Amino acid sequence: GSGHLSLRREARGRLDLDALPEALTVRTRRGGERLRPQRAGRTRTLKALLQEAKVPAHERGAIPLLVADGRLVAVGNLWLDASVQATGATERRATVVWHR
Repeated sequence: GSGHLSLRREARGRLDLDALPEALTVRTRRGGERLRPQRAGRTRTLKALLQEAKVPAHERGAIPLLVADGRLVAVGNLWLDASVQATGATERRATVVWHR
């Protein structure tokens, strides 16, 4: 019911593929998830990010979450955690694609 989530290799992608472990899990919200969307920023609750982005409440539970080693790394195609964001030195990049 949440659509299809995939990673697409892309030269200008925002995701650093080398920062991801081999095993990834896709799941929906459980509550209490946190993410650091900006490198110099602080950790934010997913609830606050979704509210600030004005994502309708009835859609929030359907957004797929990408989890690596128990840590939230991507929220659909909306946000990436700073720990997996590509930098100028990143060679292998991808984009998170969410087909609803």
